[in-house]
Amino acid sequence: MPGQLTCLGAVAPGGTIAARLAAVPESVGEARGLTAAACARWRIPIKVSGRIQVVVSELVSNSVQHARTPLELVLRRTSSYVHVTVSDGDKRPARLREPRDPLQPGGRGLVLVEAFAAAWGCHPHAGGKSTWATIRYRARRPGPPVRLSPR
Repeated sequence: MPGQLTCLGAVAPGGTIAARLAAVPESVGEARGLTAAACARWRIPIKVSGRIQVVVSELVSNSVQHARTPLELVLRRTSSYVHVTVSDGDKRPARLREPRDPLQPGGRGLVLVEAFAAAWGCHPHAGGKSTWATIRYRARRPGPPVRLSPR
């Protein structure tokens, strides 16, 4: 079952993109592609777009693997950040765990999210939970120059 893309508002600063996805492995690639397209439209630097795509892939993959319910991906751009939210029907909170075996693939989802995001978390809601991450794409503006007095 392919996902349904809903564009809420302009795909510009403050714009939001939402997609409803099935709990199937193919949804991970679909979510990643949607994210890449949104980042390109928003002119997010390629290096940061790659990080955002990893975060989306990991959050959607966790939802597909553990919740096994339909899910919703929401991407929202502000002037300096992209906010990612994945909501599903599982009430169990997302928890950061170290991989069981560091030499085996998998098990690093939230470790990667924590590495790439400025902040992340999970909160329950009536129908399940939402796991979110915030990724900075624009550097902070430098403050005024510091003037040193001669000694």
